[in-house]
Amino acid sequence: MSKEYKNIKFTDFCSGTGGGRIGLENLGMTCLGFSEIDKDAEKTYREFFGKDEVNYGDLMKINPNDLPNKETNE
Repeated sequence: MSKEYKNIKFTDFCSGTGGGRIGLENLGMTCLGFSEIDKDAEKTYREFFGKDEVNYGDLMKINPNDLPNKETNE
């Protein structure tokens, strides 16, 4: 794993079932939440990554100020 990716945090937009997230986490990045509107995809995503994952919903309706702060994780 490259150290240059270890401190990078991301939100998994248009997440589907999380395939992109797996790739980024394999590089050492940390996911702070996801965005998915398809309920079947969300159900599968939660099975893969946990029931407590935050779904920010429709990408077109997300207020950037509602996303966690990448510096403080709040």
